[in-house]
Formats: sequence, structure tokens, C-alpha cells
Amino acid sequence: MASSYSRSQQQQQRAMPFQLFLEKMRQPSAAELVSGIKQFINTFVVVDEVDVGVDEEGKSENNSSNSQRDPAKDSEKIQRFLREYAEKFRRHSLWRNCSQEEVEVRSFFL
Repeated sequence: MASSYSRSQQQQQRAMPFQLFLEKMRQPSAAELVSGIKQFINTFVVVDEVDVGVDEEGKSENNSSNSQRDPAKDSEKIQRFLREYAEKFRRHSLWRNCSQEEVEVRSFFL
């Protein structure tokens, strides 16, 4: 029984830094960070509507020759974003004086 309680307690302790991260990201002063992250994500999911057509059966078809992703370019883009945002978080007032654990959680989710 003590082992089960111990595991539950460990899970709660691991969740705490993530909850703190989320609370900070909900602060109005973090709006610029949140906006930048959303914009970055959208660069991977937004499809140019001009390039999408409908075939005779009503199914979407992509007429773009650029529809295939380049993993090497995507990887570079992601690494550049992570470096840039790691620095933005380090300089941001909400994370300037945070604990090492908070830094690790922030880094994990970026």
C-alpha cells in the first residue's frame, strides 16, 4: 500500500512543475510567447487553400507540387525555433528567477 501511495506522490510531484509552467503561460505577460509558439505550429499545419481542390467524388485533392515536407528543412526550422525560444524564455520576466526544475520542464515542452 505504501508503494502505491509513493508512486502517486511521485506522479503529483512531477506534475507540479508542468502545472506551474502552464500557469505562467496563462499570464498576460506571456502572451507574446504563446502567440509566437502558436504561429510556429501553424507553419506546419496550415494548408494554402488555393492549392486544395475537390475531385469528382467530392474528396479533397492537393494540387500543390510543394505538398511533401522536407524533413531536413523542417528539422533545421524546429532547431532554430527551439534555440530562439529557449533564449526568449531565459530573458522573460516570468522565468528569469525560476528553479532548475522549472527550467527543465520549460525546456522539455519547447
